Amino acid sequence: DVTTGRELATLTGHEGPIHEAAISPDGKTLASPSNDRTIRLWDLATRTPLGGPLEGHTHPVTALAVGHLDDQPVIASAAGSGSIRLWDLTARTALGDPLEGHTHPVTALAVGHLGYESVLVSGSEDASVRVWSLRDRTPLAVVAVPAPVTALAMSAGTVVAGFGAHVVAFQPPSADDLTGSPNVGDRA
Repeated sequence: DVTTGRELATLTGHEGPIHEAAISPDGKTLASPSNDRTIRLWDLATRTPLGGPLEGHTHPVTALAVGHLDDQPVIASAAGSGSIRLWDLTARTALGDPLEGHTHPVTALAVGHLGYESVLVSGSEDASVRVWSLRDRTPLAVVAVPAPVTALAMSAGTVVAGFGAHVVAFQPPSADDLTGSPNVGDRA
């Protein structure tokens, strides 16, 4: 409870440390990734698990983001192997094979839009930021940065990446084709 500081609930079920948490766009579901190689979904109203864990990663789950593909709520999760999985949040099932491309652990994810395109942005210890089409599950752009990526955010077609002691904002190179607008901000 934010007003009183009183703990409302403890959600248990993971068998390893949890790296972060994300709330679904409708505010009803909490998703938590863990070193136990799973993602657990929780009903925020009842504070109970929504089915069993989402399984499919072969390494600890290191990053998570939630968003939409059209009107479908999706989860993106990444692992220490460098692979990224997409999940249908409603059906709680994997959407196809993992996305591959990073050569080191993925440390940050963000879901957003470039024009009308739903995209996933991934940052990795391989010092790259990749932009993926959620619809086609294909890479749209790869941006090299000087150091391993530790944080990502995305809004209005602009990606913000943190690495080392720096933060850089850029529009992915494909943003011109998707939005018809000029690039703004600094490029990595």
